[in-house]
This record gives sequence, C-alpha cells and structure tokens, in this order.
Amino acid sequence: MNKAKACVVGSSVRNSLSPTIFNYWFSKHKISGEYGFVELKEKKFKYAIKKILKEKKYCGFNVTIPYKEKIITHLTTVDKHSKKIKAVNCVTIKKNQIAGKNTDWTGFANIIKKIKVNKKKIKKQKIIVIGYGGAGKAIVYSLEQMNFKQIKVFNRTYKKIKNIESKKTQPLSFKSLHNHVFDAEIIINTTPNQNILKNFLKQRLNSFGIDINYKYKKKIKKNFLDNFSPNKRVYGIDMLIAQAAPCFKLWFGIVPKTNDNKLRKKLFYMVNKK
Repeated sequence: MNKAKACVVGSSVRNSLSPTIFNYWFSKHKISGEYGFVELKEKKFKYAIKKILKEKKYCGFNVTIPYKEKIITHLTTVDKHSKKIKAVNCVTIKKNQIAGKNTDWTGFANIIKKIKVNKKKIKKQKIIVIGYGGAGKAIVYSLEQMNFKQIKVFNRTYKKIKNIESKKTQPLSFKSLHNHVFDAEIIINTTPNQNILKNFLKQRLNSFGIDINYKYKKKIKKNFLDNFSPNKRVYGIDMLIAQAAPCFKLWFGIVPKTNDNKLRKKLFYMVNKK
C-alpha cells in the first residue's frame, strides 16, 4: 500500500514542527502516511510550486511564511473565507482539483473558545492584534466572525493596514501601541518579534497573551508571553496544533485530538532542545 504524503511549504521550514505533529497523528491513528517539508526560495517560488502541484505523490500540503498569499493564484478553487482573508495555509489535491483553505482562522477560534476568566467566558470587548501578515489577517477575520466588539490592529507599516474595511476593526500606528495595551482583554502577537513590547513595558499585564511564535532564541531574556501571568498565556504550539487538525481531517478523514498533552510535551521539548 502506497503511503499518503503531505508536507509544509515555506522559505524556512527545515526546523518546522509540522512534520512532528502529523507523523505523531499517523502513528496514533495507524495511518500509512508521511509528512515532510519543502523549502522554496522566493525567487524560484512560481516555478517550484508548479512543479510540486504536478507531482502525484501529494494529497495536500500546508503553506507558511511567506507564501500564504502568493499560493492563491496557483489554485483551482478557494473557499469563501480564504478569499476574504486573502491567505491560504492548507492545500488539498484531489484529481484535477487543487483546493485552497484557511484553517488559521478556525484553529484560532477554537483556542479563543477555551479561554476563560474565573471559569467564565471572555467578554469579547477590547482586543489587540500586533502584525497583519497572512496569520494576522486570519486572526482578525476570526475575531470579527466571533463578534468581538473592538479589535485594534497595530502594524509597523501603517500604510498596509490603514484601508482595512471593517466597522469592528480599527487600524492604528505601532507607535501608539503603548497607549492601548493596559486596558485590552487579549493581546495577540502575530509578528516574528519575540518581545515586541520590550521597549515600553515594565510590568506584567492583566490581559491574556497569545503568541503565534513557537520558536524562541535562548539569548532573549524575556519573550512576549513573559509579559503575562503564567495562567494567562497561550503558546504558538497550541495555535500550530489547532490549525493542523482540520488539515489532517481534509486529507486523511480523521479529526485528531488537539488537547493532547503527550503531543504538547513532545513539541515543547523539541523547541527547548534547540
């Protein structure tokens, strides 16, 4: 029996944790599958991705930085949510159809649903999103779908966000971030910056902190989540698992468990080992 194959495609995915997640699920659910990685240089992306899409061995692949937006023109179908987000992280290949989907926004929604304050659900009031790349767009879209009342988006390049078309979302200059962090209910970092609050924050915040980064350089004394109480931190590994689960279902027909402590410990060990 031939192995079902999938992979993650990006410019720097050699140390991605995605293969560990999928291969763990293959073993747990007794599926004959294989998940690897394909690194593509930006200059050669257009040629290389066409070559990958023609290969019959793949049933699908994940897309990460910096190709979540660029991949769209190479797909035959894109679901309505991905069209609105303008980013795809999950590609499914079936016969002559190459379908694009965004599972970042649904994965993030599942994480938010689990957040509670004193055993009560969050109030969906003020929320801050730092960064507006492919993942940032998906998270903002997810928050809007969940009817958060006030979403503030900060980006170093204000020109990229000033035309956000939404009544619920307010684009703001990164320079003004320090004026807003102290009354936010949740603060989400979608940038590669490991401590984007370091220049002005000297105390822990009362809000929840969510960081989509899962790789931290050991020389950094204080990362983004260190600005929040230990019981109010959501790690990038949780986001990684949450967005991977619906991809696994699309390709292999099984919904894997996302709150798997054995898998989380395995991933945290791998991150801290490097």
